[in-house]
Amino acid sequence: MANTGERSEVKLWHFISDMRPFRYTKQSQAVYTCNYSPCGGYLATGSQDGKVFIWKNVAEGNKCSYSCRAHAWPVKSVKFSKDGNFIVTAGDDKVVKLYK
Repeated sequence: MANTGERSEVKLWHFISDMRPFRYTKQSQAVYTCNYSPCGGYLATGSQDGKVFIWKNVAEGNKCSYSCRAHAWPVKSVKFSKDGNFIVTAGDDKVVKLYK
């Protein structure tokens, strides 16, 4: 399970109580949204500065595969397509974008 917050990080939680969460911390501003790929191998995140990051879902954290400035305003939603080949983003700039 992953969660975002006002800090510029994403935490990946385990269901084993004595394990600490892994942290993805390369984003410079608050992270508003995250979504796993259908296969579970990647995590997409969107942040306050309009950037989208694609992370490899690995225990070490901070394994960023791709990042870009997707929107002029904060990214409020990021979603993988059902087959995992596309990502759709939506931002406060009232724009929806499709990435392959």
